[in-house]
Formats: sequence, C-alpha cells, structure tokens
Amino acid sequence: MDKKTLPLSEVLKLNDEVDGLIKEKLPIYFKFWLHKLRKNIIPNIDAAQVSQKELFDKYGYEEDGLIKIKPEGEGYKIYMAETEKMMKQPIEIEYNPFDISTIKTLETSVALDIFFKLVVE
Repeated sequence: MDKKTLPLSEVLKLNDEVDGLIKEKLPIYFKFWLHKLRKNIIPNIDAAQVSQKELFDKYGYEEDGLIKIKPEGEGYKIYMAETEKMMKQPIEIEYNPFDISTIKTLETSVALDIFFKLVVE
C-alpha cells in the first residue's frame, strides 16, 4: 500500500468521486479496490463531520430543525476561519495505486480530479 497526504477538502472530494465510480458499471476487481480505498478514507470523513458539528454547536443555533449561523455575527467569522483551517488539514490516506493500464478502457461521467492523483502511469 502507498500513502498520500491530501488536504481534507480533497479527501472529501475523493470520497464523492469514489462514490460516483462505485455506482458505475465496472469490473469487479476495480470495484474491490475502490471499496478498499473508501474504507480507508471514511474514518477521516467521520472525524471531519464530528469537528464540523462541534463548530455548529459552538457558533450556530437551531431554527425550524436547521442549524444556522448568523452571517453578521462575530461567531460567523470565527466559524468560517475554523472551517477553512479544517479543510486545509493534511490527511494521510493509504491506498493501492491504480495503474493506468487497469483503468484506460473505463468510461465514466464522473469527474476524477483527485482520484487521478492515485493513478500511476
């Protein structure tokens, strides 16, 4: 397995890309590796969601079942700064590199900007 460090924002995008690929009609071996990759990134996403909820709890309020943050308040500025800092946080993921030869014939409508960082030529 290889390791790559990505900012949290890219890990979240990678998860969306992998979700989209898993829904495509793909060879079973490729889906197997996608599921393994997803299994390795989910704990980071879960941790980010907990941190995000803590920020909402600290700076937000609930109204009609929705959590809101007043954009004119000082809490909003702090919330946005903390969120930006969190999204830049480096996350190390473990993955099996995807060889270009195994994916060269795949067709997908999913944008794969971050996934391509895990492909070796």
